[in-house]
Amino acid sequence: LFKELSRKSLDVKEQEIKSNVTKAYMNILIAQENKDILSKNISNISQSLKEAKASYESGFMEQLDVDRLQVSLENVIIEFENIDQVIELTKNLLKFQMSYPLEEDIEITENIQTLIDLTKIEEVNLTASIDFNNRAEYAQIEQGNELNKLNIERLKKGYLPTITASANLNESLQRDDLFDNNQIGWIPQASASLGVRVPIYDGNFKKGQIKQAEIELDRTVIQKLEFERAVSLQVKTAKLNFRNAKQTLNNRTATLETMEGIYEKTQIKFKEGVGSSIEVTQAEMQLFQAQAQYINALYDLLISKTDLDIALGTL
Repeated sequence: LFKELSRKSLDVKEQEIKSNVTKAYMNILIAQENKDILSKNISNISQSLKEAKASYESGFMEQLDVDRLQVSLENVIIEFENIDQVIELTKNLLKFQMSYPLEEDIEITENIQTLIDLTKIEEVNLTASIDFNNRAEYAQIEQGNELNKLNIERLKKGYLPTITASANLNESLQRDDLFDNNQIGWIPQASASLGVRVPIYDGNFKKGQIKQAEIELDRTVIQKLEFERAVSLQVKTAKLNFRNAKQTLNNRTATLETMEGIYEKTQIKFKEGVGSSIEVTQAEMQLFQAQAQYINALYDLLISKTDLDIALGTL
């Protein structure tokens, strides 16, 4: 039983490692998605800057408008360069959680959109029953409970009589002259004993041990009930967070699409000379804000899904 308990402890540790590896992996996917968005922004602003310079040289635009676009481009480029460092840090964290050599490269090939699409269609039943056996900690508690029962049985059997038996057979050489074969040689000796030890009174020492073991068993039973209550709360909270994260991502996606449309229309007005660079800058800042909120919503959804899997013991 103790050997099995040790195996359950290993299962708990493996579940913890899976959680850490999964979250580290998600961070890389989020960082790469952020890099793709920044790359798209650089391409759009670079094109706008190129057209603005051409318009300035033709006398249809002021230098101030060109400068504003130039500053915007430089700021996005700085963010783009920094995101590579973030990706490198998150990869190192993943390697560390995996016990993977830090000096070796690691490639992430999965597409974050595939994960998001699978996650978004997953339904959440707030009233579904929970299988506590999926949690490694639960099996560990039950194993400890069995050990406590066995310990009580062991202590109670201490009141039983103890029977001992022993046997001894040997030979001894008894001579005045060790090398005189005419004298008496080897003399065999044999003995046997049987004893019965009946416990009568030990100052209630064993009774106290049994009582302590029974209290430990009661504590384990309470621990099991408390674990069930804690897991139920954890699962319910994780389901609510997951459902809210899905709704938030839908809202952030819609907002991002709207801001992209506004930004495109503002650029068109600016190119046609009926809009100002200030309007472009404002639309640009609102777009960047919507993009940041979208990235955060992606992260919250993936992490909330991971937390739900951890709570259910299905990770």
